[in-house]
Amino acid sequence: MRRIWLRNRLSGASDGFVLIAVLWILAALAGLIGAYVAYALTMAQSADFYMRRVGAEAALAGALELAVYDLSRMDAQVRPTEGVFDYRIGEANARVRYSAEALRLDLNKASLENLALLIAESGAGRGHAERYAQRIVGWRESRGGQSAGMEDLSYRAAGVPYMPRHGAFQSVEELWDVIEIPPEVVARIAPLVTVYGGRGDSRVAQQDQEPAANAGASAPDLSQAQGARNPEYAAGLANPNSQPEGGQGSDQTLKPTRFEIRVVDAQGRVNAAEIVAIGARDGERPYNVLLWRTGDELAAPRDGRRR
Repeated sequence: MRRIWLRNRLSGASDGFVLIAVLWILAALAGLIGAYVAYALTMAQSADFYMRRVGAEAALAGALELAVYDLSRMDAQVRPTEGVFDYRIGEANARVRYSAEALRLDLNKASLENLALLIAESGAGRGHAERYAQRIVGWRESRGGQSAGMEDLSYRAAGVPYMPRHGAFQSVEELWDVIEIPPEVVARIAPLVTVYGGRGDSRVAQQDQEPAANAGASAPDLSQAQGARNPEYAAGLANPNSQPEGGQGSDQTLKPTRFEIRVVDAQGRVNAAEIVAIGARDGERPYNVLLWRTGDELAAPRDGRRR
């Protein structure tokens, strides 16, 4: 009897150990399955985000293509300098506001007097406007210029970790790095200036012309005009600061034009882009992109200089 009792005790202990082992294995399998499900969900979400991003970029590019085509087929002599196009692209609605860069003052062409006039008209006092304009001219003045050395000393005295470019502005964004100009002044004048072949005088060109059938008359909201060129699009393209002989865009179908595109998809998601394009001269493509900004790049403007 004692042997039978001992055998039963040992058998029961063995059965309990097996049960515990099985439970541990099941728990481990449940953890693996949970981890796999979480991974699968993450991958599915990433794939969905990627597909939506690709779709949004395709819709923005399609809207740009249509707008460039519609503008290019107009007679250049009567082409509106600004307007609106509305398109249906698949299941998305796109609105394109366009305006000629010639409506803006070119930072690299404008004289000191015209820069000061523009700054003064934006709300700065006349005395302040002239000083701010001098700083803008000092930024682009070549190193061989009369005041280039003094300008460098001013930047050293200001304690900023950079010197003026001593060359043409490469983007409107560089205005934020010019010393002494208050951020609020930069924010006001940035939508009114360009580096892509604008005017050298401070007057906004007014043209008496009939708008095209599908071009609106409303002006675009250019409150986010400052930005830098996208190197992925600018690679291999013509220098936006260089112009062909005979004047700006003399042999181009489309002169530098700014497009503000807003696309709303079937789910109500909004995607936006700000693009500057110019008619191509090589005959292989209808246009070249000088500026392409989307998403976070269209966020509120900077409120200070480089640190």
